[in-house]
Amino acid sequence: MSSSEEIVRGIARKLDALDAEGRLLELDSLTILDFVTEIEDVTGKTVPTTQVRRASFESLDTIVALLDRL
Repeated sequence: MSSSEEIVRGIARKLDALDAEGRLLELDSLTILDFVTEIEDVTGKTVPTTQVRRASFESLDTIVALLDRL
């Protein structure tokens, strides 16, 4: 597991956004904003506003990809 994956899983656990099997639950807009805030706090990187869209937060993999692009 990469460090990006560990960060994303840790944030998802903190936000109670994983189901019993460890899959990402569907995120509402407020939870997406919470996720963005956590990513920025944990990594010190800014998530560009253009990247704050539902498609970037569809799965753990898409969030990891977002984090890797920062």
